[in-house]
Amino acid sequence: RWRYFRAPEPRYRVLLATEAGQPLGYVAYRMHNGAGLIVEVFAPDARVLFALVGGAVERLKTMGARSVSTLAVPQTEYDRIFSNMHFWAFKSFGFAILPLAPDISRAFVSDPNAWDLSGGDLDVV
Repeated sequence: RWRYFRAPEPRYRVLLATEAGQPLGYVAYRMHNGAGLIVEVFAPDARVLFALVGGAVERLKTMGARSVSTLAVPQTEYDRIFSNMHFWAFKSFGFAILPLAPDISRAFVSDPNAWDLSGGDLDVV
C-alpha cells in the first residue's frame, strides 16, 4: 500500500537492493516527458546508494531518458554521491522546520545529515 505502488499515474518503478536475500535499500524512479526522475532513495551506506542510483540511471537510459534529475539535501551523503555521479547541482528551494516536541534540539534539526528526506515527502515528484 506504498505511495509509489498505489499511484495510478505516473507509473513508478522500484529497484530493491538485497544481500543474502535480505532487503538493504531501494530507489523509486519514473519517466516524465522524456526525462528520468529519481524520486526517493533509501540506502544504509554509500556502496548501496551508488549501486541503486546507478541501476536506476541505467534503466532510465534504456527507457529513453534524455536526462535524469533528483533532489538531495545539500551537504549530505546523498548529495555527495550524486555529485560524484556527475549530477549537476542547481539552485535549491528552502523550507522551514517547526519542532513541536520540546526535546528536539536546534542542533539536531539544523544538521542535514540527521534528516531522511526525499521528494516524495515534499510532494514534488
